[in-house]
Amino acid sequence: RSHPGLSLEYRCALSQSISLDLALGTLDIAVAIDQGTLDPHRSHTWTVQPLWVTARSFKGLSDEPVPLIAHPQGCEYRLRMTEALDSAGITWHVIYESPFIQGLQDAVENGLGVSALTLPTLTKKMKELPQNYDFAPMRPITMGIFSRNTPARPEVSRVLNHLLQVFDRKRSPTRLNRASHPK
Repeated sequence: RSHPGLSLEYRCALSQSISLDLALGTLDIAVAIDQGTLDPHRSHTWTVQPLWVTARSFKGLSDEPVPLIAHPQGCEYRLRMTEALDSAGITWHVIYESPFIQGLQDAVENGLGVSALTLPTLTKKMKELPQNYDFAPMRPITMGIFSRNTPARPEVSRVLNHLLQVFDRKRSPTRLNRASHPK
């Protein structure tokens, strides 16, 4: 409201799609998984460690395939889960899929299966699974804030600076990058 010429649009999509939109110029700023395709636009990055999680009430796994709760195909979190399970020779199937973190959180809390989340997205109804042979540690994920043409557009620079401050304050590296401690 204090900047009537500034129009904000929010998109929630897989990082591949968001990165493409930024590269094509349809977005000025993006928060996405850093896949190395946006190097000239990188403003800030940090690393997160995906954790194996399930509901506190989850009774454990039988000899059945691991029921995965995942983002759609193409998501780096899903890739990390399937890589770890495949490398351990563990069968799995996707029991629930959603592009939205809230959908994954609800499915985990309701005991539908196992997922990969990060520390800031865990809730009190979840527990971290021990990282062992069955649930080997997953590769870390690098997140980033990317921007286009910010020096030429002061309003975009202001939004970018605000985002950087928010991420520095709310998502401090110590909170995101702590080592996993099995519960």
